[in-house]
Amino acid sequence: MLTGLNYRALVIDGVIISALAREHAHVVGDGENTIAALVDRANHDPRRSLVDDTPLFTIELNDEAEANLVALGYSKDTVPGDGEHVILRYFPSISRGGTAQDITDDIHPEVREVMLLGGQALGLGLAGVDYITPGISKQPAKVGGGFYEINCHPALFAHFATAPRDVARPLFNMLSPGGRPQHVPIITICEDREKPAFV
Repeated sequence: MLTGLNYRALVIDGVIISALAREHAHVVGDGENTIAALVDRANHDPRRSLVDDTPLFTIELNDEAEANLVALGYSKDTVPGDGEHVILRYFPSISRGGTAQDITDDIHPEVREVMLLGGQALGLGLAGVDYITPGISKQPAKVGGGFYEINCHPALFAHFATAPRDVARPLFNMLSPGGRPQHVPIITICEDREKPAFV
């Protein structure tokens, strides 16, 4: 069992281009509005929608959110205190209404090294390295931490949403080494939803 915060480092061609601290879908109380009203206010952020063409996703008061509120002794009609953080989803993911903060410059050198080694061990030029630790800027031997996933096709939208990091240029430079134009093969997979998978 790993304890701590949830981090994602985007590694391109052996370099950490962007790293994020991923946050749960949550609202912050103001002492006046209900949780439902705070969610509605958060969803008016133009960066949020239910489709994947925006950098952030809508916060939904679904069964998981309701269960989290019940565990806190709350409901959607509860008015949380001023400055109180109310977590609505269990997993800290942007696709579940969460947010993220850029921490690229805060990674401890030893954590940075193991993140890079994780991608190298799998032979990945592009990797999303997921790491849990109580403190990304602290020495792992003192605070603990470890990998929980390394993705070979990481989503990029979260990195565009959080900081002015140039993600596209390193990616295209990796695909076209030395600046020489190269053909990138494109494969389209079509699925017939009327038939069972793999038919």
